[in-house]
Amino acid sequence: MTVIIGVALAANSLLLALALSIGRQLFVNHLAGTVFGPASRVFYDQLLSYLERGQQVLLVLGLLLVAVGWFTARSGTGAAARATVAGGLETVGTPLADGPVANTSTWVQGNSRWLRVAIGILGVVVLLWGNDVSLARLFWSVALVALLLAIVQVLLGAAVDRTRDRPRYNRRPCDGLAGI
Repeated sequence: MTVIIGVALAANSLLLALALSIGRQLFVNHLAGTVFGPASRVFYDQLLSYLERGQQVLLVLGLLLVAVGWFTARSGTGAAARATVAGGLETVGTPLADGPVANTSTWVQGNSRWLRVAIGILGVVVLLWGNDVSLARLFWSVALVALLLAIVQVLLGAAVDRTRDRPRYNRRPCDGLAGI
């Protein structure tokens, strides 16, 4: 579904770029013989600069959603890539299991699902903050989300390593004494 939405966003972006290009040419040609002719290109470019920048961001965002959809797929190469990246980041977190982040990693392990959602929402807020959606802001928003998700995965690696060495009991310690 994410891939389909990404393709739809990219297609809408390309359609908008085509409409802006045709509209610009029609506007400039219509005013060519008037006193406004020399300023028509500058006026049109200034008038629709925000829309053109939004179109560029929409195209990159659509392509980014296609990549995210591929990466989060349940099967195929996306799942293999996700397993490789997650395993690598968890391997980086393994030496941290006995360090000062031990308690934090246990908390992150219990709350990782909503932390990932909160990181995604933070990325959207950073992108839309101040009504200045640009390619640079999109880049920094994606970089922030990727960095925070990587930190969560590293902390999950530290938590997984801590719980591997301990025996897991599915019962309370007193349950074994019931027959005595």
